Amino acid sequence: MTGDIATRRINNRKAWTADEDERLRQRVVVSNASLSDIAEDLGRTVSAVKARAHAMRIALGRSRFIMKSNAK
Repeated sequence: MTGDIATRRINNRKAWTADEDERLRQRVVVSNASLSDIAEDLGRTVSAVKARAHAMRIALGRSRFIMKSNAK
């Protein structure tokens, strides 16, 4: 086998359960929660939540990607 093991990506993903899928759908569609809140609730990264929502064809509004600022 060619290539260095250090250059290969390791897949540490855990499979999404039907319960997590439903919680994701509810948090996005019903409660309109932020991506970071959804990710924290599901114990996933924001990237994982984005990818799963995309795979499930759940639209994430643009406002979810805007960082909130404390500046006044």
